[in-house]
Amino acid sequence: MRALTAVVGVVLLLTPCLAFAQFGWYEGGKAEDTWGVKVGWADLGDLGSGLTAGVDYKISAWNQNWLLGLDWAQGDNDATVWDLNFNWVQDVKSDAYKWYYGGGIGLYYGDVQGENKTSFGAQLLAGMDFAQSWFAEIRYVLATGDLDGFTPGDQNVDGIRLTVGKRF
Repeated sequence: MRALTAVVGVVLLLTPCLAFAQFGWYEGGKAEDTWGVKVGWADLGDLGSGLTAGVDYKISAWNQNWLLGLDWAQGDNDATVWDLNFNWVQDVKSDAYKWYYGGGIGLYYGDVQGENKTSFGAQLLAGMDFAQSWFAEIRYVLATGDLDGFTPGDQNVDGIRLTVGKRF
């Protein structure tokens, strides 16, 4: 069921973005170094799913593009996860819009019913800039540890994050 929800979410997220792009509303994008705010849906693996919000800073350094971000997500039973991430991104330009993809590392801090844990992990991401300064993004997060240590078994935060946002 979770996989079907993720697929439907991707389709619902990207369909309007592609429609905006086809009408030519994307006109060259923003400067290389930009701030972005985003909101969306997060699959937090064993901790459920819910709202996610975040901010990131896109920079150019060492002849590469980088995305530094801080994200927050709310799961089931008042579970919250903070994600500090650093990703390399590569732009793929086309006529009407600009795609990007990348990957990187993250530090995940979870608060599950008063129990706090920190974990390291990796992410893969893909996104699209459209309508001048808007973007849509999908990320797959693979956390390396157990963020819910008091529940028997491994309670990880692996999963998909779908967001839409605006760059400034």
